[in-house]
Amino acid sequence: MFAKNLLIVDDEKEVRDLLQEYFERHDFTVKAVPSGRQALKKMESFTPNIVLLDYMMPGATGLELFPRIKNIFPFAKVIILTGRGSEEVAVKALKLGVDDYITKPFELSRIRDVIRQYLREQQEELIWLNGKYHYPLEDEFLNRYEYLRLVHAQPALGVKTISSFFSYTRQDFYNYLNRFREYGLLGIIGRRELKKLLAEYNENRLLIKKVPGFKPFPFLEGEPEGKNYSLHNFLNWLDPAQVKLEMIREAATSISPHVGEICKKYGITREAFYQNYRAFEARGIFGILRRKKGRPRKDAGR
Repeated sequence: MFAKNLLIVDDEKEVRDLLQEYFERHDFTVKAVPSGRQALKKMESFTPNIVLLDYMMPGATGLELFPRIKNIFPFAKVIILTGRGSEEVAVKALKLGVDDYITKPFELSRIRDVIRQYLREQQEELIWLNGKYHYPLEDEFLNRYEYLRLVHAQPALGVKTISSFFSYTRQDFYNYLNRFREYGLLGIIGRRELKKLLAEYNENRLLIKKVPGFKPFPFLEGEPEGKNYSLHNFLNWLDPAQVKLEMIREAATSISPHVGEICKKYGITREAFYQNYRAFEARGIFGILRRKKGRPRKDAGR
C-alpha cells in the first residue's frame, strides 16, 4: 500500500509523545526525535512521506533544517509547527517552499486532516486521477502493480526512492516483478490470496497459466528497448489482463478521457470497454484476469 511514514521533529517531549501515540493509532509508521541533528541521522534509515517540523529548537531552527531534509528526500511533505503570533515565520516558511504550517497549541484532528491532504497530494503527484473512472489506489493489488509500473515509468528515480512512497520493500519489488514476468497481472496476487478470492467469488473459470511470451505495447514509440526498467520492457501486449488494466488506467488518469479514442487505440469496442470496466469496478484486478473460454457454471459468480 502507499506508505504513511511520519517524522516528528520537536524538542518538547510531551508534544512528540502526544503526536506519536495519536498517529500510530491511525496506522502511521512514526519516528519522533528532539533535534535537527537526530532528524538527519534518523533519515539515513527512515524515509518519511510527511515531516512535522517544529520551528523553535535548540541548535537549528526548523527553517534551517528544512532544505537539508528536502536534499535527502525531495518528495517529503514538510509542515512547520510554529507558536501563536508567528505569522512572519509562517510566511517566510511558505516562501522557502515549506508545504504548510500549523500554529501551537493545535488540535490533533486539524493536524490529521492536513497530513491526510498532503498524503493524497503526494499520491496524485505519482498517479494523477481524474475522478471520472473507478481506479482505487487503496487496493492492495493495484498498489503492487503501480509500484512495479512507477519504477519502469520513472527509472531515473530508482527502486529505492519509489519504494519510499509505498509500504513495500525493495525486495518486494524484485519478488513481485519476477512473478509478474512469469504470470503477468496474475503474478502479483499471492497463492493464498488467490485461493481466497476464488472462494469468495465462487470462480471456476480463471486461467491460471504462465503468460505466453512478451511483446511491447504497439504504441510505445520512442521507448528504448535496452533499458532494463522502461515501459517498453514492462507493458506486455500478450497479457490480456494487463492490456485491460492499462486501458482502464488510461481512462482514469487522462485529463479529459475520451472512451472512443481509447477503444480505437486498444482495438476494442465500447461495449467491451464498459464490460471490462464494470468487472474491474466490482472486483478490481481479479475481475479482469484471464478466464477460460466457455460459459461459467450457473452457480459461479454472484
